[in-house]
Amino acid sequence: MEFLLSIFYGFVQGITEFLPISSSGHNIVLAKALKYDPPTFSLDIITHLGSLIALGYFFFKSSKDKFIDFPNKSLMILLICFSWIPIGVVGILFKEFFENSARHLNIIGPAFILSGVFITLHGIKKFRMNPFIIVLLISFAQSFAAFPGISRSGVTIGFALLFGLGVRRAILCSFLMSVPLIILSSIFEVVSSMSSGIIIENWKVLFVSLVSSVFFSYLGLKFMLSFSRFTKFAWFGAYNLLIGLIILLSLVL
Repeated sequence: MEFLLSIFYGFVQGITEFLPISSSGHNIVLAKALKYDPPTFSLDIITHLGSLIALGYFFFKSSKDKFIDFPNKSLMILLICFSWIPIGVVGILFKEFFENSARHLNIIGPAFILSGVFITLHGIKKFRMNPFIIVLLISFAQSFAAFPGISRSGVTIGFALLFGLGVRRAILCSFLMSVPLIILSSIFEVVSSMSSGIIIENWKVLFVSLVSSVFFSYLGLKFMLSFSRFTKFAWFGAYNLLIGLIILLSLVL
């Protein structure tokens, strides 16, 4: 049972990390709905590491692909180096809130709904502006993803589309912005918890979670690219709105 749950943790993290549906929100909601414990500290870190490995492999395989042929290399460097700062500042300043109060369903439900709105904004109107202004605005928009239930990839892709980027470049922006965020958030959690006596689980269990996360994260990446070719992100927006409404209804029924 322990190994099955570890595979499940990797599945949830991997599938939801790069799709415009909140990984943290799904982890909390599924844990409450299925009555199992949410991922522990070390499992959470290891599954995020799995997502990072999958992303690194994706970029390695795509290095000669036109998908990574981003026209503005300075823009790519800015995305990787600075896009994490706004959400990092928000996360540190309001760490206690996001780890406690924000993880309640009465916050997560509206967060899913807001995430759905962010994803579909570009369908109403698009704005054309300087690429460096786009980086700044998307970086600040990513701060909303500190709320469990608001998808980081959904916010970044939605706002990138809103500001005139094409679909595949918007997805690339989101992928690039996830690299420093996953690395630095993991380092921050490890450092801040070193003095707390965190118990590391069975290494076999952690390895199973890592493999599961790598596999399903890569599937999520590939699905995201394939999905973008034949349909609209409005479907993800509708999904988030639906999940948010279901959560809110569950609180009043």
